[in-house]
Amino acid sequence: MWLKVWRSSFWKQTIVPERHLFFSKLRVGNVSYTRAISGLVKICKPTRSFFAPESLLYNLDTTYCNPKYNFPLQEDVIDFVIKVTSTTLKRNPKTLVAVGAYSIGKERVYLGIAKALNLMIFADKRRARILSSLEWPELTDRLCDDSSCSLLHVLPISHLNSAKLKSYMQSFCPRYTAVLGFRPTGWTYTEKLGSNLEQLKPQCSGAVTVYGVPYSEHSSFSELQGLYSF
Repeated sequence: MWLKVWRSSFWKQTIVPERHLFFSKLRVGNVSYTRAISGLVKICKPTRSFFAPESLLYNLDTTYCNPKYNFPLQEDVIDFVIKVTSTTLKRNPKTLVAVGAYSIGKERVYLGIAKALNLMIFADKRRARILSSLEWPELTDRLCDDSSCSLLHVLPISHLNSAKLKSYMQSFCPRYTAVLGFRPTGWTYTEKLGSNLEQLKPQCSGAVTVYGVPYSEHSSFSELQGLYSF
């Protein structure tokens, strides 16, 4: 079914400047759309709200509103990260695994690793406090505030570079002899890569290996198109 918008109001959103809200009058129920909530367009569904029943409220995330951005499925990226982590740990069990994240977001990446490899997740007190507010037991039950409790650490995404990861690893010497880092962001995506994640090449510097993986909770261009055709 194609949606026909006959009146739309533009609301500027200040938290993420590139993201905007549109309040549109339609003849269908209320639908809330954003990749962070629904994951995929195919599971978008009408929801109740205080708006009139002929209205539609949706989140149009325009960060990647360009045809060149057509991300792989989040599930495929997570599976790739798990595969790389598992292979690396079998080769060197003394590897520290670091996943970069903002204050919020990227949780499915490090939770996916934790579930697949039965690991706890170390996060500093500030991050743990924020994550606890999500009311996500599957995630919060795996959090620990002792950095020695797990080899899986969540760090600020700005720390996912060779120099900072090397320094971080050395603070745990001799527990770890290598670092495997993942920097999940849509900006690492290229049209040449497409969905062929096996072509991803890490940045290596001594004992530090960092993968930039095309994982984003912002909608890709194809998902924005899908908003109008679900």
